[in-house]
Amino acid sequence: MAEGETELKCYVALPGAGPATVVRARRMIANPSRAWEPYLPDFSLVMLKGNTITTASLAGKVVLLDFWATGCPSCRESVRMVKDIAKHYKGRVKIVGISNDGNRTAWKTYVAKHHMVWVQAIDPQFKLGAELHLEFIPTFIVVGRHGIERLETDSSGVFGEARIEDAINKALKQPYPGPAKEKY
Repeated sequence: MAEGETELKCYVALPGAGPATVVRARRMIANPSRAWEPYLPDFSLVMLKGNTITTASLAGKVVLLDFWATGCPSCRESVRMVKDIAKHYKGRVKIVGISNDGNRTAWKTYVAKHHMVWVQAIDPQFKLGAELHLEFIPTFIVVGRHGIERLETDSSGVFGEARIEDAINKALKQPYPGPAKEKY
Protein backbone atom coordinates (compact mmCIF):
# COMPACT_ATOMS: atom_id res chain seq x y z
CA MET A 1 0.00 0.00 0.00
CA ALA A 2 2.85 2.38 0.73
CA GLU A 3 4.08 1.96 -2.86
CA GLY A 4 0.68 2.87 -4.22
CA GLU A 5 0.48 5.94 -2.02
CA THR A 6 3.95 7.02 -3.15
CA GLU A 7 2.93 6.61 -6.81
CA LEU A 8 -0.24 8.63 -6.28
CA LYS A 9 1.68 11.41 -4.53
CA CYS A 10 4.15 11.53 -7.45
CA TYR A 11 1.25 11.76 -9.90
CA VAL A 12 -0.41 14.57 -7.95
CA ALA A 13 2.87 16.52 -8.06
CA LEU A 14 3.18 16.30 -11.86
CA PRO A 15 2.68 19.67 -13.57
CA GLY A 16 0.40 18.23 -16.29
CA ALA A 17 -1.75 16.04 -14.04
CA GLY A 18 -5.45 16.24 -14.91
CA PRO A 19 -7.52 18.07 -12.25
CA ALA A 20 -10.23 15.40 -11.98
CA THR A 21 -7.65 12.63 -11.68
CA VAL A 22 -5.74 14.61 -9.05
CA VAL A 23 -8.93 14.88 -6.97
CA ARG A 24 -9.45 11.10 -7.23
CA ALA A 25 -5.79 10.44 -6.39
CA ARG A 26 -5.97 12.67 -3.30
CA ARG A 27 -9.10 10.85 -2.17
CA MET A 28 -7.31 7.50 -2.54
CA ILE A 29 -4.37 8.81 -0.53
CA ALA A 30 -6.74 9.95 2.24
CA ASN A 31 -8.86 6.79 2.04
CA PRO A 32 -6.95 3.84 0.50
CA SER A 33 -10.13 1.71 0.28
CA ARG A 34 -11.08 3.91 -2.71
CA ALA A 35 -8.47 1.96 -4.70
CA TRP A 36 -10.45 -1.30 -4.44
CA GLU A 37 -14.00 -0.36 -3.42
CA PRO A 38 -16.47 0.70 -6.15
CA TYR A 39 -17.28 4.21 -4.92
CA LEU A 40 -19.87 6.22 -6.77
CA PRO A 41 -18.05 8.85 -8.88
CA ASP A 42 -18.63 12.55 -8.37
CA PHE A 43 -21.52 13.88 -10.42
CA SER A 44 -23.92 16.76 -10.69
CA LEU A 45 -27.12 16.27 -12.68
CA VAL A 46 -30.06 18.53 -13.48
CA MET A 47 -33.32 17.40 -11.92
CA LEU A 48 -36.86 17.81 -13.21
CA LYS A 49 -37.42 21.30 -11.80
CA GLY A 50 -33.98 22.60 -12.81
CA ASN A 51 -32.14 22.20 -9.51
CA THR A 52 -29.23 19.76 -9.24
CA ILE A 53 -28.46 16.53 -7.44
CA THR A 54 -24.87 15.67 -6.59
CA THR A 55 -22.91 12.78 -5.20
CA ALA A 56 -22.29 14.76 -2.02
CA SER A 57 -26.03 15.30 -1.49
CA LEU A 58 -26.47 11.51 -1.27
CA ALA A 59 -23.88 10.95 1.47
CA GLY A 60 -25.27 8.90 4.34
CA LYS A 61 -28.25 7.63 2.33
CA VAL A 62 -29.00 4.26 0.79
CA VAL A 63 -29.62 5.05 -2.86
CA LEU A 64 -31.15 3.23 -5.82
CA LEU A 65 -30.00 4.68 -9.12
CA ASP A 66 -32.25 3.80 -12.06
CA PHE A 67 -30.65 4.50 -15.47
CA TRP A 68 -33.37 4.66 -18.12
CA ALA A 69 -34.79 6.43 -21.20
CA THR A 70 -38.31 7.02 -22.53
CA GLY A 71 -37.57 5.21 -25.80
CA CYS A 72 -36.42 2.02 -24.06
CA PRO A 73 -39.16 -0.67 -23.87
CA SER A 74 -37.47 -2.50 -20.97
CA CYS A 75 -37.13 0.78 -19.10
CA ARG A 76 -40.83 1.50 -19.52
CA GLU A 77 -41.66 -1.99 -18.24
CA SER A 78 -39.50 -1.45 -15.14
CA VAL A 79 -41.45 1.66 -13.97
CA ARG A 80 -43.93 -0.52 -12.05
CA MET A 81 -41.07 -2.25 -10.24
CA VAL A 82 -39.46 1.06 -9.26
CA LYS A 83 -42.85 2.35 -8.06
CA ASP A 84 -43.20 -0.75 -5.86
CA ILE A 85 -39.71 -0.25 -4.44
CA ALA A 86 -40.37 3.46 -3.85
CA LYS A 87 -43.57 2.65 -1.96
CA HIS A 88 -41.99 -0.14 0.10
CA TYR A 89 -38.87 1.85 1.11
CA LYS A 90 -40.44 5.30 1.36
CA GLY A 91 -38.36 7.51 3.66
CA ARG A 92 -35.56 4.92 3.94
CA VAL A 93 -34.11 4.81 0.43
CA LYS A 94 -33.42 7.67 -1.97
CA ILE A 95 -34.40 6.65 -5.50
CA VAL A 96 -32.88 8.63 -8.35
CA GLY A 97 -34.06 8.05 -11.90
CA ILE A 98 -31.38 9.11 -14.38
CA SER A 99 -32.63 9.44 -17.93
CA ASN A 100 -30.35 9.72 -20.93
CA ASP A 101 -33.09 11.29 -23.04
CA GLY A 102 -32.00 14.10 -25.33
CA ASN A 103 -35.51 15.52 -25.50
CA ARG A 104 -36.25 17.20 -22.16
CA THR A 105 -39.90 17.84 -23.04
CA ALA A 106 -40.54 14.16 -23.84
CA TRP A 107 -38.73 13.20 -20.61
CA LYS A 108 -40.77 15.58 -18.45
CA THR A 109 -44.02 14.52 -20.11
CA TYR A 110 -43.26 10.82 -19.60
CA VAL A 111 -42.36 11.30 -15.93
CA ALA A 112 -45.57 13.24 -15.27
CA LYS A 113 -47.79 10.85 -17.24
CA HIS A 114 -46.46 7.80 -15.39
CA HIS A 115 -46.44 9.43 -11.93
CA MET A 116 -42.71 8.83 -11.38
CA VAL A 117 -42.64 10.78 -8.12
CA TRP A 118 -39.12 9.88 -6.98
CA VAL A 119 -36.16 12.12 -7.86
CA GLN A 120 -35.70 12.41 -11.62
CA ALA A 121 -32.52 13.69 -13.24
CA ILE A 122 -31.35 13.88 -16.83
CA ASP A 123 -27.95 13.00 -18.29
CA PRO A 124 -28.46 13.42 -22.06
CA GLN A 125 -24.82 12.65 -22.92
CA PHE A 126 -24.85 9.62 -20.56
CA LYS A 127 -21.67 10.93 -18.89
CA LEU A 128 -22.37 9.27 -15.53
CA GLY A 129 -23.39 6.05 -17.25
CA ALA A 130 -20.15 6.08 -19.25
CA GLU A 131 -18.08 6.77 -16.13
CA LEU A 132 -19.76 3.79 -14.48
CA HIS A 133 -19.08 1.72 -17.64
CA LEU A 134 -22.76 0.93 -18.14
CA GLU A 135 -23.39 -0.87 -21.40
CA PHE A 136 -27.19 -0.82 -21.51
CA ILE A 137 -30.34 0.45 -19.91
CA PRO A 138 -32.21 -0.09 -17.75
CA THR A 139 -29.48 -0.55 -15.19
CA PHE A 140 -30.10 -0.35 -11.46
CA ILE A 141 -27.35 0.42 -8.95
CA VAL A 142 -27.77 0.18 -5.19
CA VAL A 143 -25.35 2.43 -3.31
CA GLY A 144 -24.69 2.12 0.42
CA ARG A 145 -24.47 4.96 2.93
CA HIS A 146 -20.74 5.45 2.38
CA GLY A 147 -21.10 5.78 -1.39
CA ILE A 148 -19.98 2.25 -2.25
CA GLU A 149 -21.87 0.29 -4.89
CA ARG A 150 -23.59 -2.77 -3.45
CA LEU A 151 -25.30 -4.06 -6.59
CA GLU A 152 -25.42 -3.33 -10.30
CA THR A 153 -28.00 -5.18 -12.34
CA ASP A 154 -29.86 -4.85 -15.59
CA SER A 155 -32.48 -7.28 -14.34
CA SER A 156 -36.06 -6.35 -13.91
CA GLY A 157 -39.08 -8.52 -13.21
CA VAL A 158 -39.50 -10.60 -10.07
CA PHE A 159 -35.92 -11.92 -10.01
CA GLY A 160 -34.40 -8.48 -10.56
CA GLU A 161 -36.67 -6.86 -8.00
CA ALA A 162 -35.70 -9.49 -5.42
CA ARG A 163 -31.97 -8.88 -6.07
CA ILE A 164 -32.44 -5.12 -5.76
CA GLU A 165 -34.45 -5.43 -2.54
CA ASP A 166 -31.88 -7.83 -1.09
CA ALA A 167 -29.09 -5.33 -1.79
CA ILE A 168 -31.17 -2.48 -0.34
CA ASN A 169 -31.93 -4.47 2.82
CA LYS A 170 -28.24 -5.28 3.30
CA ALA A 171 -27.26 -1.65 2.74
CA LEU A 172 -29.88 -0.45 5.24
CA LYS A 173 -28.36 -2.72 7.91
CA GLN A 174 -24.92 -1.14 7.52
CA PRO A 175 -24.26 1.45 10.22
CA TYR A 176 -23.48 5.01 9.28
CA PRO A 177 -21.77 6.79 12.16
CA GLY A 178 -21.79 10.07 10.27
CA PRO A 179 -19.64 11.67 7.63
CA ALA A 180 -16.00 10.67 7.56
CA LYS A 181 -13.19 13.14 6.89
CA GLU A 182 -14.33 13.26 3.29
CA LYS A 183 -17.64 13.32 1.51
CA TYR A 184 -18.22 10.49 -0.87
